[in-house]
Amino acid sequence: MPRCQYILSDEKTAGRAIEGALDEMERMDRIMSNYKNDSELSKVNKKAAKSPVPCNTELLDVIEQSQYYSELSGGAFDITVSPIVALWGFFREKGHVPPDKEIEKLLPAVSYKNIVVKKNAETKKSGTVFFKDIKTQIDLGAIGKGYAVDKALEIIKKCGIDNGCINLGGNIYVLGTPPGKNAWKIGVQHPRNSGEILGYLELKNEATATSGDYERFFEFNGKRYSHIINPQTGRPVSGTLATTIVAPTGTEVDALSTIVFVLGREKGLELIKKIPNADAMIAYEEKDGKIAMDMTQGFKDKFKKTNE
Repeated sequence: MPRCQYILSDEKTAGRAIEGALDEMERMDRIMSNYKNDSELSKVNKKAAKSPVPCNTELLDVIEQSQYYSELSGGAFDITVSPIVALWGFFREKGHVPPDKEIEKLLPAVSYKNIVVKKNAETKKSGTVFFKDIKTQIDLGAIGKGYAVDKALEIIKKCGIDNGCINLGGNIYVLGTPPGKNAWKIGVQHPRNSGEILGYLELKNEATATSGDYERFFEFNGKRYSHIINPQTGRPVSGTLATTIVAPTGTEVDALSTIVFVLGREKGLELIKKIPNADAMIAYEEKDGKIAMDMTQGFKDKFKKTNE
């Protein structure tokens, strides 16, 4: 459930802001959900391989932003990974390991370059989406929540709110600071012990999100298979337990947490260091079974371990 927390003396303003923010997040879900048959995204997935499908501003915007992150990451981020995720059974109750031949057969459908976006020449807002491959499908699960948080933030700022916290499924934005405090404290989940945190971040006017192999997974022959798929191989990513990002917007942290997870410790942190105002932490398991963390310097400055 989405949560909005505000600290205000004006209860009417707070109530209006909360209601408006929740309504906006629900509106984004009606547009971008691929679980709702009547969502705009579902309509695109059903028809876009046959002919261009008209779309509203928000859906076109988030698709174009997704394509930007695909280019930025060299294909490590790709919203067309949906058919492969389904093949592994992550949309069902029980996952399974598919034959290599099935994966290879489906891989051509997985490419952000299969998506053709054309905007209205006059308004530059409304437009159409077309798929080049008949099996291509879009899943906005790796960016949609962050985008919805940003849209909710626009609403609360219009209401005159200057401090609060928006939390949509772990995609968080903190505005200002709590009264008498220098920052909001946001816990970072321990990737193996659900009741524990690795530490907490001290943030203000920033967003954060975590991607972890503990969110959705199945085990087969003693091996864990995470729902986070490498779009270029069609197989679950291994070696990374969790990635946490801090950046200015919800869209950024949502997309970048997946990108860094897929790229891994060296390439992931190397990329983050090139992005202004973005910081990252990668958690992984050492040979002795202990959880280790690599962080950018900016993340270290904001992060406090639980034993400190």
